[in-house]
Amino acid sequence: MRQYFDEEWAEPAPAASPLRRTWYLSHHEVYQGSGDERKCRVVFDAAAIYDGTTLNSQLEAGRNLQIDLLRAILRFHRLCVGLQADIEKMYLQIRVREEDRDACRFLWWDDEWRIRRYRLTRVCFGLTCSPFFTMGKVRSHARRH
Repeated sequence: MRQYFDEEWAEPAPAASPLRRTWYLSHHEVYQGSGDERKCRVVFDAAAIYDGTTLNSQLEAGRNLQIDLLRAILRFHRLCVGLQADIEKMYLQIRVREEDRDACRFLWWDDEWRIRRYRLTRVCFGLTCSPFFTMGKVRSHARRH
């Protein structure tokens, strides 16, 4: 979680306003790899049910912007040039608008073990809308550059 604060992917949350959509995400860690290659990442659960609903059920998913694999292969054969990229922490490269950040709140403790409220400033993995936002941004950058 420290990386979320250091990279400014999360910020302290202001007092909740009754006029804003507010949601608290549950979260847990997931470990991948082993030995020196073992990494920990935070998983936010937007599918967790609270009061009969989930954050994901309240979000618009958007349409699927990922390219069809057959279409990509045919395009590769036609143009003879292929490009592949692995965008590190792709979702975390996309900012959440200021007015929408309260929908992505979470609880964490500070250095003195007091529970504090925080909110995400970036799109996180697990939100229904995350693929739409990120692929839209990738397409926008590809067209521009």
